[in-house]
Amino acid sequence: MNQDGTVTSRFICKVYDKKIKLMAEGAQLIFYPHATTMLSDQCKYGIVYSQCHRYYMRCTLLKDFQEACKILIETLATKKNYKIKMCIKEVQRFTLKYAHIYDAGVPGKVLAAIVAHFRSNRFDAWQ
Repeated sequence: MNQDGTVTSRFICKVYDKKIKLMAEGAQLIFYPHATTMLSDQCKYGIVYSQCHRYYMRCTLLKDFQEACKILIETLATKKNYKIKMCIKEVQRFTLKYAHIYDAGVPGKVLAAIVAHFRSNRFDAWQ
């Protein structure tokens, strides 16, 4: 039941990032390999694809999935020097394979908010 006494008929789930709490407590965490490591691009940027799959399995709402993807790409681009365009290509590859996600109808609908976020003026790193 909600606070107003109405019954909720839908369960909503999204990704919880426990790293934020751990870092606030002073924990040193290693996230992802740096873009300059001697790994193949498929290995480095495949992280984005696999995380998209993880987010899709855990996020009930499209906006939560998009927000998790934005945070991931932003982290990789700003802290690990990944190329934003290549990260977005991996998200696009995921949305093409799973075109039915969130009943979006077309894969571009899922990707549009993520691309718009990175094309904003805040990101000079759009590569």
